[in-house]
Amino acid sequence: MFFKEDFPKNQKQKEDQIKYIPESVINQLEFLLNQNPDDVIPLMNDIEKDYVPIVILLMATGWRISDILNLRFQNCLIATNNGYYLQGDIPKTDVKQHRVPIDEEVVRAIQTIIEQTKEKSTRENNPEGYLFVRTSGKRKGKPFAGQSVQRALNCWAERYKTLDQHGNIYHFGNHAFRHTKGVELINLGMNLTHIMKWFAHASPEMTLMYAKIADDTLRKEWEKAQKKGISLTS
Repeated sequence: MFFKEDFPKNQKQKEDQIKYIPESVINQLEFLLNQNPDDVIPLMNDIEKDYVPIVILLMATGWRISDILNLRFQNCLIATNNGYYLQGDIPKTDVKQHRVPIDEEVVRAIQTIIEQTKEKSTRENNPEGYLFVRTSGKRKGKPFAGQSVQRALNCWAERYKTLDQHGNIYHFGNHAFRHTKGVELINLGMNLTHIMKWFAHASPEMTLMYAKIADDTLRKEWEKAQKKGISLTS
């Protein structure tokens, strides 16, 4: 199961063309997601509320949208002596039962969705046991559509005024969350080998690209500081 955003438009895409989400935009999105959907003004409709945990997982894991929507409620949450892991198959690189650690807040969100999905699922309306499933309509028995998640994100950006550094409404792409998580892990000092494993990369080339993006981000921040007259050598 793949979505077109899983594949780059140009296989020779340069590193500086890889889109990641600015920290200021992530902060605005986190603020929205941390609120009760029933309390935000204007209100989210019931369909939009279904996308909130999907976006939380995109942010927390950096997995492709197809990987998130391929999760199965029977075995996606794994408890170990060292904490909880999100587990799922990664079709693009044919990795089975791939795991990444998740924090307690994400665990609670997944547990809630598991219980809701269990309650409404039958052999007829969810034969594959998807975590995020449509149990009626044209997509009955299938997971949510990746493009519908992106549409919801951009609807929220318009409605709740999620702005970029220039004061413009930000336009989200599902795959940008993957690049954003990669840069985050690099900036946190995680070993490149471990990051490669986290993303189930087939080769180290993509992992190294995140390091390049992080270097570019560092330089931009340095240049901003220079313009403000801040000495970084003193």
